[in-house]
Amino acid sequence: MKKFILIFVLFPLIFLNALCQEKAKLNNELIECGKNVVNSVNLSFSYDQHTKDPLFYLGLKEEIPISQTININSLVNGEIFVGSKTYEKIYGTNLLIGLRLGSALRKGIEFRDNIQIYADILSGLSIFNFPKTNMFYAGNISKIAMGFGFKNYVIEISVGKTNSDVLTLTSFQIGFNYSWIRN
Repeated sequence: MKKFILIFVLFPLIFLNALCQEKAKLNNELIECGKNVVNSVNLSFSYDQHTKDPLFYLGLKEEIPISQTININSLVNGEIFVGSKTYEKIYGTNLLIGLRLGSALRKGIEFRDNIQIYADILSGLSIFNFPKTNMFYAGNISKIAMGFGFKNYVIEISVGKTNSDVLTLTSFQIGFNYSWIRN
């Protein structure tokens, strides 16, 4: 786990901070580090390791700057999910908060100024139906995500785990993000 954190969390943070500092020196046409609220919509597919069934997610994320010197942002994420034949069409919503190391939107003059890499660390609440009991349940969810992209477009890969009294979902999720600056 320590190697995972070192490779997938600290390295992107150091790399992005260096790029962000260099980008700030170029000219005024570039988006400055830590000054923009960025929204992104996410459509993704997940594979539940226990049931082997697909889950589909539609999410909205808001990235809010914390600092202008280091590229770390607070992150709010809301998702709606549906799927799973085993659980007879489970559906629900996830509400998560956490940190984003990096940014989901970069626009610059040179090719390298447009490349995005970020890491998300999220935790929150999951509310879902459970058809076998015909009731709604609440559980906690934790997720780690990595995004790779160009300008407004990102491919995001994440691993998440939802725990509750009746259900544990461990999923590997891959999706597509489109990002924009909120005015």
